[in-house]
Parts: sequence; C-alpha cells; structure tokens
Amino acid sequence: FGGGFEDDGLDIEQIHLARWRVGLAAPPDFGPGWWQESLSGGNPVVQREDGAGVQRAFEEAVGRAGVAGPRASGHYESAQRGVLTGMAAVTIEPAALAVGALFHPIEMHEAQLWLDRKWRDDSAVMAALDVFGSQRFQRRLRSVGGYDLVGIGTRVT
Repeated sequence: FGGGFEDDGLDIEQIHLARWRVGLAAPPDFGPGWWQESLSGGNPVVQREDGAGVQRAFEEAVGRAGVAGPRASGHYESAQRGVLTGMAAVTIEPAALAVGALFHPIEMHEAQLWLDRKWRDDSAVMAALDVFGSQRFQRRLRSVGGYDLVGIGTRVT
C-alpha cells in the first residue's frame, strides 16, 4: 500500500484477520532438500495462475532460473495435483496440510479488512467483525491448520 486514500477523502482503518505461509508442497515421500531442487528449476512444479500472490512469491524465489510445470486454479487443486503426480506444488500451508503433503515456506501473507472509518459502526461491518472474532470461526480455521490467528480483529492502523 503506497497511500493515496487520504487524497480521496477516505479515512482508512485496517483490521488484521489472519496470516499464513505460502510456498511449496510435496508428496510425503520426498526426501530431504526436495524444495531446493524444485526452486532451482531441476524439476517441474505445479504452479498457480499468473497474478496469484503465491505464484509471484514462487517466481521471486526461483529468479531467472524459471521452472516448467502445469498450472492449477486453486491452492487445494495445486497441492492435490502435486501429491498425485509426484511433483512439488505452489500453494499455501493450509492446503498442503489438507492433502497430507510436506511444506516448505517461501513467505508469509496476511489478510486485512480495510474500511473507511465512517463505516466502522455499520451493522454489517460489526456483524462481520463479530464472526471473525468468534470462537466458532477461529476454531474452524484452527482445525484446518496453517493459519496464524493471533490478533484477529485488531486494528493495524
């Protein structure tokens, strides 16, 4: 975020929701250091669509080496295809855990709710924040695994 909302007359408040690691998943029988070979271009890797944040992180980690491989349209599909085809896959940790894959992190991503402060007390906004802060919602995300929920619902700025 490079600013600009102030110029539009908006007074933005950022509310933290969750963090998760993005990186590579691999079949559970892959040996030690499997991710190094995958990032070096030595093996094909199931990748995400252009523009996906996790794909951008992967491309930055690979650098100019480039890596070939099929494309998947979602995190779960990518992790699952990787396990089924014996390839590493670009995905998020929760998806890797869901399919029983190994996981190697590349970077941390964060979700935030951005809203103009004038809407902070709106009933729909309050209801959404109540859901995010509820034990039921947090229990459900914890059961998936791979999500860092510390500070959920707290003000970032």
